[in-house]
Amino acid sequence: MAPRKAGEEQELPTLRKVIPQLPTKEEDVEMLREDLRRMDCAGLLTVPWGFREEEMVRELMGEPPNQYHKTLRAHPESWTKRTWQKVYGFRLGGSGLTSRKDDFAKGQFAGKIDAKEEFSVADCKDPRARAVLAFLIPIFYPEKPTRVTVTWANTIFGSFKGKRAVD
Repeated sequence: MAPRKAGEEQELPTLRKVIPQLPTKEEDVEMLREDLRRMDCAGLLTVPWGFREEEMVRELMGEPPNQYHKTLRAHPESWTKRTWQKVYGFRLGGSGLTSRKDDFAKGQFAGKIDAKEEFSVADCKDPRARAVLAFLIPIFYPEKPTRVTVTWANTIFGSFKGKRAVD
């Protein structure tokens, strides 16, 4: 996408809602907080996910306002793992996404995997893991917030079980 010229409005893509599911009971929210803390991604609980600011998207999609010209905010292509770690409290030194060949998610879902849609969050057998999936999948895979790919399932379960550090 070409940068916009001064005074020129840029057509933005439709903003996709990111609505992670939070448990309704306070004790279940606390268990989710504990699980996310153990996985080193509890900072995601502090984000106002219902907030959508079109002006901020304009900054990221086009030329940023002059006040941000020499800042990191103006250059998302320069954001590093360290940037994300500082903002959300993610750990450093872990690994990225797993592969489809890992088996952290094996046996974690009821029923068979759908060839096209893969796993359903609702089919997760463990209620605590299901709460983690229902919270994280809409953030990391907003295209299908109730479906879990094998890669995302392996990555999240590896971290949930403490068998794989993810950064």
